[in-house]
Amino acid sequence: MVATLVDTCKIICIFDALDECCEMDQRRLIKKLQAFYRQPSLSTEEICLKFLVTSRLYDEIQDHFRAITDFFPHMHIKGEKQND
Repeated sequence: MVATLVDTCKIICIFDALDECCEMDQRRLIKKLQAFYRQPSLSTEEICLKFLVTSRLYDEIQDHFRAITDFFPHMHIKGEKQND
């Protein structure tokens, strides 16, 4: 509820290095993000809470995120090396 109040300031929650979490925790976080963005009572204009999730581009992590990338902007930033 706090994250949807129009008069509140913008809140950015950062989850860094998702790839360093165990797979179960990765899935749990992604499911929570899915549930948050799929709330039928919320429009994108009402959401004051934003998430920044960083991770290496591992296929299994990308596969889990595919179900929710249609709901919000996302980008891929290449590292200097392929495993960055």
